[in-house]
Amino acid sequence: MIRVCCGRLYPPSSSSLTTITNTTTKSILHTKNQHPRRNVSTLILLRHGESQWNGIEARFTGWCDIPLTVRGRVEAVAAGQLLRSRNFRASRVDVAFTSNLQRASETCELVLASAAGPDQHTWSANRIRHDWRLNERHYGVVQGLYKNDPDLAAKYGTKTVMKWRRSFRGKPPPMDESHEYYEPPPAPLTESLEDCQRRALDCYHDSIAPALFDEKDLPTPPHQRNV
Repeated sequence: MIRVCCGRLYPPSSSSLTTITNTTTKSILHTKNQHPRRNVSTLILLRHGESQWNGIEARFTGWCDIPLTVRGRVEAVAAGQLLRSRNFRASRVDVAFTSNLQRASETCELVLASAAGPDQHTWSANRIRHDWRLNERHYGVVQGLYKNDPDLAAKYGTKTVMKWRRSFRGKPPPMDESHEYYEPPPAPLTESLEDCQRRALDCYHDSIAPALFDEKDLPTPPHQRNV
């Protein structure tokens, strides 16, 4: 069984993907009402391709739903080809998890389609699950601003801005409902890396980990869609 979890994708290379083989010492159970429990499963971690707010003029993207660039789509296709070359074909992927943001969702779709190669009937949108807890970190009041904006550094100080970006517990000031990119709950008003990690781990324990061992193979009905 193979599970895919999609976040931000590095440019295609041997470091583009990580595969984690999970094992458990618990015995495989066979009962009338319970399917066999798997004792070996593979989790593949991906990062989404380049978005329109990455690159030289990078912004604090956060929960802003920004699409991929052409380069980002090429990166996603290349990641799927790399998976296929290592025998991780789309037909072997039972379920894929991704965020609610289109840059991750489209990456996931392109990766699965590319990993299927000429056998496009072997992947399906029914295998893809979206969870807001896998969304990118929320950047509060600075969300949508350019990272190299001199006004930002002048207002808050370069060290403070870098602390928001790199420290584990530092967070920008919260946005309010007047902010251009405000979203109602479950969207937070700001987050630290610790906050983001906490919700991602909640998603892992609630949804991803059970899927690794306790679920039946998911059906593969007609065609389409992303990770």
